[in-house]
Amino acid sequence: MTRSVSAMLLSLALASAAPSVAAEPWVAAYHPLYQWSEVAPAEVPWNAITHLIVGFLLPEEGPPGNFTVAPPNWYGDAAFASGAAAYSTAGAASGRVVTCMLGGDGSNPGDVWNNATTPANVAAFAANIKAVVQPLGCTGVDLDWENGVDYAALVRLAQALRTVWPQAVITIPTGFTGDDAAALAPAAAAVDAFMPMTYIAVPQWGGWTLPSPLTPLHVVGANSNSIDTVRGRWQAAGVPASKL
Repeated sequence: MTRSVSAMLLSLALASAAPSVAAEPWVAAYHPLYQWSEVAPAEVPWNAITHLIVGFLLPEEGPPGNFTVAPPNWYGDAAFASGAAAYSTAGAASGRVVTCMLGGDGSNPGDVWNNATTPANVAAFAANIKAVVQPLGCTGVDLDWENGVDYAALVRLAQALRTVWPQAVITIPTGFTGDDAAALAPAAAAVDAFMPMTYIAVPQWGGWTLPSPLTPLHVVGANSNSIDTVRGRWQAAGVPASKL
């Protein structure tokens, strides 16, 4: 989904413990490049988070059939590489994990995600992702495919990335209802965490407002959306709580 941070505090998403952070719960903050000037590496509240997800890189096709990821044209490769490396360096110095978001809303023109993740293309695409992201100092990726999602292909990409980059921290943001749990469950062995986006249950008409409302912990009245509902659907799909 579209990401946003405020200059005062990064927008946070909570997840339960996963192997990469042992016993402590995840506190993962998204930080998109268009707001890097508002929260510089030295200003990130590193002690308050476990993971920083910088972004974003977009899937693109180079030579026919050869897919990779790159920053938006208006931002530039050099500026993105320098900025991402600065956050990665600061995060490592603070003992925190820094990964890179791929995609976002509007990142699938011409079905580029779908074409990059066909059985014929996905292995090379995964290798190219690693080749771009790892030199930035990022230790993994957040797979934020939002438009025209082919869940089987997204699972295939996560598995291909795990094969080519065994040590990577791989996350997939998911819907706020849990309706996608069964379709994404086959990726469980390949990802470190699925991150249900429970902060969008209440629409933000006119754009983002921070802090965003959260899906309630429990069902309230006629609203069937809740954290309980989401967790239940993922557990029913066979995904352990440690992956949420």
